[in-house]
Amino acid sequence: MRIWNRALVPMIAVVALTQSTVRGESQTPLQAPAAAATAEPSTWTFAAGSGMVFFQVKAANAPAFEGAMLRIKAALAASKDPVRKRQAQSWQVLKSTEPSGADGPIVYIFYLPATVENADYDPLKILTEQFPAEAQAVYETISSSSTSINRLGLKKIADMGSVGGPG
Repeated sequence: MRIWNRALVPMIAVVALTQSTVRGESQTPLQAPAAAATAEPSTWTFAAGSGMVFFQVKAANAPAFEGAMLRIKAALAASKDPVRKRQAQSWQVLKSTEPSGADGPIVYIFYLPATVENADYDPLKILTEQFPAEAQAVYETISSSSTSINRLGLKKIADMGSVGGPG
């Protein structure tokens, strides 16, 4: 099972990135903290109940990107908001283990198997709520580290471990 899972995540990433390119979907924009408060509705919500966000990160910037993810984790942990606590319970950040060439990007994934309905998963908004003085620096780290960001809402069509029926 472990070998199959290692093969699945990169395959899903390639399919998702390819699908969004083929369908002409735009990348999920990162909003600067000042713009986040006045902007239109967030593109960081997942109506289908689960989702993934794919970040292609320059290999040289991987440590800084991972540091930014740890600050977002700390912001979720420090939050008193029950919605943020529920978001943190099923939010995982995964890193590709397969090489993508000599200096190719590293794929990071926000894996959200059970999203909170109508909750905003924008990492910058989350960080701004708890650590507003750091928001701009984290924004710049994520933005300058990433070559692309793609959001994908997901709907379960089959549970391969269940007996009988499609779900």
